Amino acid sequence: MTRSYRDDPMPVLRTDSLSVSFGGIHALAGVHLELDQQGVTGLIGPNGAGKTTFIDAVTGMVPSTGSVELDGHDITNLITNERATRGLVRTFQTLELFEDLTVEDNLAAAAEHTAWWQFIVDALIPRRTQPVLPAVESALELLGLQDERHRLPADLSHGRRRLVGVARALAAQPKVLLLDEPAAGLDSAESLALGDRLRAIADTGVTVFLIDHDMGLVLDVCDQIHVLDFGSVIASGSPDQIRNDPAVVAAYLGRAAETS
Repeated sequence: MTRSYRDDPMPVLRTDSLSVSFGGIHALAGVHLELDQQGVTGLIGPNGAGKTTFIDAVTGMVPSTGSVELDGHDITNLITNERATRGLVRTFQTLELFEDLTVEDNLAAAAEHTAWWQFIVDALIPRRTQPVLPAVESALELLGLQDERHRLPADLSHGRRRLVGVARALAAQPKVLLLDEPAAGLDSAESLALGDRLRAIADTGVTVFLIDHDMGLVLDVCDQIHVLDFGSVIASGSPDQIRNDPAVVAAYLGRAAETS
């Protein structure tokens, strides 16, 4: 599998001393992470290690201290939708699809950046046809959902619904795509197919940041992996380095093997 990188050494996403506390409990403790432009970066760790909290903090969904930079620009003080507009787009563990809209329309809702007054114009002068946006078409193709474009999410299997969630985030044209357990509930074949799709997304120039408990997926698809435990990074490296790191085996991989 060929993995290419841009020549620019500046990380596309960087956090410095990123910390989050809930009632005196440190969910994140001074996390410093850098994501290279293009490629797939993984974040693993035991339940409660702070993985989802990290995404929440990076996207501005929870109060935090420290700093967040995107493409070299400090976005620490931007609110969530402003960070998304800059190219920081996430998915959630629970699928939040519009069940009464087709797959294509779910993606279009994410892809369209309309002004607040557009709904008034649409009410007065309804648009008879809605052109399919290039970002929607591209996301459908990359996730292999062309045949499901006119179907409702409720009519799809769990695995296909997961792909719709990823496609919808991709339709928003992110610079960094933050995926929170996209393989949850998938069988081995579906997880393998998802890995291929994630590599295809990365090959378009989008930086993919992956949180998942499917270690086969993470170790196979990621270029770089960071490991969280009790809100702190305990290791960073290539999949082989992480697989053989004694601290990681003790904190997570050995525990995962025992419960698998």
